[in-house]
Amino acid sequence: MIRMPAIALALMATATLTSTAHAQKAKHQHPATAAQQPKHPASATVPAGFSVSQRDAITSYFKNHPMHAKSLPPGIAKNLRRGKPLPPGIAKRQLPAPLLERLQAGSGAEAHAEITIFGDRVVLLDAHGVVVDILAGVLGT
Repeated sequence: MIRMPAIALALMATATLTSTAHAQKAKHQHPATAAQQPKHPASATVPAGFSVSQRDAITSYFKNHPMHAKSLPPGIAKNLRRGKPLPPGIAKRQLPAPLLERLQAGSGAEAHAEITIFGDRVVLLDAHGVVVDILAGVLGT
């Protein structure tokens, strides 16, 4: 009969140590790792990224209609990352109307996403303004 409480005590101690270790790990998580985690819960309206057809449409459009665009300043370019909100002070430009119409014709569940141009990049934003995907080097400049 003495063995049963000892086993139960050992199991409880193991469970306590495991939960404490997980809590300590989360508490002392490196800031860069914490920043990579999504800030908004995933939902059906948030796209996973540019679809293959969107990438092809954007790439082929700008291959035939190159657009001049200045590179982003290094600090802003560094802060423009997936899973993060847009950096403050960044100027966005709309896609050309023919390309926008082509992309909207093929969209369905991604109606709450926005595709726009920031500097020399085409960026897909979710409904919260968080960067979902980035296409660099497609504007033809």
